[in-house]
Amino acid sequence: MNDCFIVGIGASAGGLRALEEFFDHMPTDSGAAFVVVQHLSPDFKSLMKELLERRTRMAVKRVQDGMTVEPNIVYLITPRNNLIIEDGTLKLIEQSEFPRQHGIPNFPIDIFLDSLAKERGDRAIGIILSGTGSDGTRGLQSISEAGGLAFAQSPATAEFDGMPQSAIATGIVDQVLPSDEIARITAEIVQMQRSGTASAEPLVPELESDKLRSILSILNEYENLDFSYYKPSTLNRRIYRRCSLSGHTQLDEYIDHLKTSGEERSLLRDDLMIGVTRFFRDPESWEFLEKEVLPELIAPLENGKQLRIWITACATGEEAYSMAILADEVMTRLGKQLNVKIFATDIDNTALAKASEGIYSESIAIDVSRRRLEKYFTLRDRHFHIARTLRETIIFAPHNLAKNAGFTRMHLISCRNVLIYMQPNLQQRVMRMLHFSLMHKGILFLGAAETPGDLVEEFNPVHERYKIYQKRRNIRLPLLTQNLQYTLPTPPRPITTRQSTSQFNPILSAAFSAFTRRSNCTCLLVNESLELFHVATDTLEIMQFREGSISHMVVDLVPDELRLPINTALHRAKREHKPILYGNIQFEQGNVIRSVNLEVTYYAGNKRVDDFFIVIVENEDRPPPSKSVETFQQNAHATQRIIDLEYELQQTRENLQATIEELETTNEEQQATNEELLASNEELQCTNEELHSVNEELYTVNTEYQTKIRELTELTNDVDNLLRSSEIGVIFLDRNLRVRKFTPAAVPAVNLVPTDVERPIQHITHNLDCSDLVDLLQQVLDSETPIEKEVYLPSNQQNLLMRIYPYLRDDSYLDGLVITFVNIDEIKQVQQALQGQTDRLREQSEREHLQLEITQRMRQSLDLQTIFDTACHEIRQVLQADRVGIFKFDPESNFNDGVFIAEALTEGYPSAVQVPIHDHCFGEKYAELYAQGHYAVMADIEAESLQPCHREMLTRFAVRASLIMPLCCGEVLWGLLCIHQCDGPRQWQPEDIEITRQLSNQLAIAIQQVDLYHQVQAELNIRQQAEADLASQLAQQQALANITERIRQSLDLTEILAIVAQQVKAIMQCDRVSIFRVFHDAPSYVIEEAVDPDLPILKGLQWENETWFPDVLNTYWQGKPCIVPDAMADTVSQCLTDFYVKYQIQSKVVAPILQEDHSPDLQPWLPV
Repeated sequence: MNDCFIVGIGASAGGLRALEEFFDHMPTDSGAAFVVVQHLSPDFKSLMKELLERRTRMAVKRVQDGMTVEPNIVYLITPRNNLIIEDGTLKLIEQSEFPRQHGIPNFPIDIFLDSLAKERGDRAIGIILSGTGSDGTRGLQSISEAGGLAFAQSPATAEFDGMPQSAIATGIVDQVLPSDEIARITAEIVQMQRSGTASAEPLVPELESDKLRSILSILNEYENLDFSYYKPSTLNRRIYRRCSLSGHTQLDEYIDHLKTSGEERSLLRDDLMIGVTRFFRDPESWEFLEKEVLPELIAPLENGKQLRIWITACATGEEAYSMAILADEVMTRLGKQLNVKIFATDIDNTALAKASEGIYSESIAIDVSRRRLEKYFTLRDRHFHIARTLRETIIFAPHNLAKNAGFTRMHLISCRNVLIYMQPNLQQRVMRMLHFSLMHKGILFLGAAETPGDLVEEFNPVHERYKIYQKRRNIRLPLLTQNLQYTLPTPPRPITTRQSTSQFNPILSAAFSAFTRRSNCTCLLVNESLELFHVATDTLEIMQFREGSISHMVVDLVPDELRLPINTALHRAKREHKPILYGNIQFEQGNVIRSVNLEVTYYAGNKRVDDFFIVIVENEDRPPPSKSVETFQQNAHATQRIIDLEYELQQTRENLQATIEELETTNEEQQATNEELLASNEELQCTNEELHSVNEELYTVNTEYQTKIRELTELTNDVDNLLRSSEIGVIFLDRNLRVRKFTPAAVPAVNLVPTDVERPIQHITHNLDCSDLVDLLQQVLDSETPIEKEVYLPSNQQNLLMRIYPYLRDDSYLDGLVITFVNIDEIKQVQQALQGQTDRLREQSEREHLQLEITQRMRQSLDLQTIFDTACHEIRQVLQADRVGIFKFDPESNFNDGVFIAEALTEGYPSAVQVPIHDHCFGEKYAELYAQGHYAVMADIEAESLQPCHREMLTRFAVRASLIMPLCCGEVLWGLLCIHQCDGPRQWQPEDIEITRQLSNQLAIAIQQVDLYHQVQAELNIRQQAEADLASQLAQQQALANITERIRQSLDLTEILAIVAQQVKAIMQCDRVSIFRVFHDAPSYVIEEAVDPDLPILKGLQWENETWFPDVLNTYWQGKPCIVPDAMADTVSQCLTDFYVKYQIQSKVVAPILQEDHSPDLQPWLPV
């Protein structure tokens, strides 16, 4: 059931109770799948699965990536993820990876419902339950647009109504019900769809029946809207959906309900109008419009000119505001100042009212960039409000594309996703109207599934994929004038084909021509417009064709003398419905006067053929017909006069036709102008209503002013009491720095008395240590920026905080200054105490930070000398000492001997590195103390009681003060960390001692780590070598086993020897393996070998009179190999030197192959 219904449920705060009620009333075998998307905390495990399993017998699963959707299962979103559906599979996307702009909240419900609309279309159901915010609103719009169903929980039953209210405000929600009722109606709709249509009658045929005609008539009568030109598929789906949602199973019942329920008529009307839109829908096309199209339209316009744009079917205004944003951005980028007029029209007054408000939910942040939100919107009460400057560029007005005339002189028209719902004849009329409304080279912006249709030749494609076209010719096409008022759809009729008189069967034409040719006459066929459409034969050669454009009028193609009789006969034959015969008609042909007879017969048309005439002209010398023939007489003057009159009449007709066309064009322009005047009149009416409202407000304001005056009096009294009782000194000054008010607490700072009010502050002395007080006041007046300054009052030794603020009115107008004085003696004392503590903490923090950095640098290396050098350098920088050294004891000297192995030294003092140092009493007296963690501190060695040898050693290295810390590896004293001050005595601070102690501990740890590392490395190398040897042995044993097995599998000696040679060469990884056969009664030779291709071959090589040394033979008979590492240094086989050189042998191993019987009569096998 890959096409099962999928119900997407969005819930947030308070949604648990609503979900429990929903699944309490949802059957377990509904046939639909349910996906629950919540706002989950990323830090806590959700218990929703366990809670819902108590309410339903359906399986409840947490979504895993790639899970296939199946009916009668509840799927739950997991924390930290967004959820989408593609090809029947649920996919999880980490919220941090989901493409969204920085600072914009995540909307998981919208994201899933958008994907659900694309996946299931009209088999998608979206439900929004309790929650705050607007998440889910945009997703429900997508589902409604795709033909699915949208439900929202009744706000009265929701614990938090933010999300349901936001969805309901869009007008696209099909039902607003409590959660248990939503479950009931959802189950009924799914069951109805699974079992077929609601009634026994098929629904599709009813689209052409009286039932559908009744529904459309009701809407036209009560809602004044004509949907008869909408596509049947759209009407079918939407009417059936409303029928199901209203709880009716028969269309007859639903029609009766429509007649009595205004609410249902309104819902059906809204559903059929499909008012779903969003900001920057299809963003790629809008981006192309911004970068390529609008700059081309705006750049040629001069500053102050008008840019006119028409947004048709604007719904709730998102597209209109999107266009206004793009126009403003492009004008700003091009430096243009144009008068932008955007006409946004729609048939739905409710949608227009919402568009005029310009208030949208925060979910538009998904479609609108953060930069545009900050520039063109204001966020208030969780809704975005359009900026007033943008709103003033748009005129919202009602307009019916099917009835009303279009606007004129438009630079750009957007008509997106409207034509797809119309039948072709209405599409054609609307397209012609839009073509008329566009200026030359104007732009037409259509929806993704729309094209110009039959007018494609009148538009140049700017971008085919984005459906952007440009008007090609500056002409006015004739508008389709058929009445598009309400017409009921009629049942289909049998299709009959009516042939034009211009069609003529070729066989009949040939036969008819042959017959008339035998009659020696001219026979012509003429249609009811007196145009020649077929020449059967022209035996008399009377047809004449003049230069220039060819006329099809038959009287223009015959001699002048025949024009009047043929014209007269044609009119008489049609009027009298009988053949007309004229005789003795004379005309000049060449230099001969010919006399002919004329017969014209009129044939009335039928369903298959139009009306037509047969014109026959024949010589007068033929036998007269049985019918009477009239003699056609005329004198030359009458003929010429008639011809002239006919010419004048033709000219008059052409002039009249031109005048009619001009009047039609003028009428179209007047209709467009009339529409604009109607829009202007509506604006004036709105303005008039606003004036009435303002007048009413003035009465209200007058009453409010009386109340405000009373409140102001009370407020003034409150402020006066506050100023008198406050310990804060306050002085109010006007713009001229004159005193308005002051508090008693300000008198010690400024010498004020009550009579100083209205006096300039410059005329009054003050007791502050602030000589530039007036300059500071003037500075705040000029910059409107507050100033804060600490001042001192010497008279009573007080510290005051003086603040100078600008005095601003409600309209932000600067109307003076406010000076305040606050006693901050206690604050100053606390600040000083805090500052001292802060300084100490900062120094401690800096030292700890430096200690950490030094430790990290030491741990960056496993080379002990590098660690020591780094430590010495960094410690000397931290302690600002003259020398920092690391002393290492000789472990064999009982801690009496050692050497400095690292040192950081200030230039100018002697170095102690690698200088042998002997102290015969250190090991006995001090080594144990240092090993226990004791350290030595000397502020001045000259004031210390030291042994002469010790003092002499310190003097040799110019040490004046020292700090010595032990370096211990476990309980063993390894060395000393020595800090020396050479330029004079130094009182070592506790923090100096502490950081040195901690760093010495880190050094000791580093020493142990390096030692441990070297031990581990050595053990690792030994183990790796052992593992390598073992692996080699195992490989050799395996190879030998393979050789043995392959030998056992064959009884062919040659094959066995070849296998042995190849395998031994692979095991030994040598260049050649040869098997040498020794014979006692014949020459020995190489019977098999494996050799590299670039070496000479030994196989088949024989030896004559070979000589074996006894020692060598004895070795071979014992089964032992003979190994020669260097063949050129082989003293035993010097006779083979030339052989080695010839066959490029550098070293060799010779192993015997012995038979079991070692008797002298049996010769051994010897491989080389």
